[in-house]
Amino acid sequence: VDVVTLTFVAATNTQIALLNSTLASSSAFTFTTAANFEFAIADSTLSATTTFTLTTATNMTFSIDNSSLEDLSYTHSTSKWNKLLLTKSSFDTVRLLTTTMENTIAVLQHCSMSTFFTSGSYTLNSSLLVDQCKVINAVSTITTAFMNSATFTAS
Repeated sequence: VDVVTLTFVAATNTQIALLNSTLASSSAFTFTTAANFEFAIADSTLSATTTFTLTTATNMTFSIDNSSLEDLSYTHSTSKWNKLLLTKSSFDTVRLLTTTMENTIAVLQHCSMSTFFTSGSYTLNSSLLVDQCKVINAVSTITTAFMNSATFTAS
């Protein structure tokens, strides 16, 4: 597949899986006023920028397992109760960009990446766990943060 662009507006209770796939060009997945979504990528190779954009999204789960992505961009705006799970995967760059994020968790386990970048404002009750990952460069700028946690173990 060359290019994938999916846009979901006011969609609920949906499951999407991209399995054993190869995407050669940029892919964009946009969720606006969406709820109760599960989106999984497994055993796949995405050779260009992959973008997830959440706006006013609630109870969304994104998982990437045993895959290789060149550039992952996850933008989270006015959203809450979401999960980003990255396991056993490799990335050139991972960008987590947030504005008004509440009760959200990002878990990176057994991953490798050249650059891990987080930036945002107004985060509340949110967590980042990086466990047994190889990260060459990490940059984080979060402003107006309340009751959040970030944990790096054996990374």
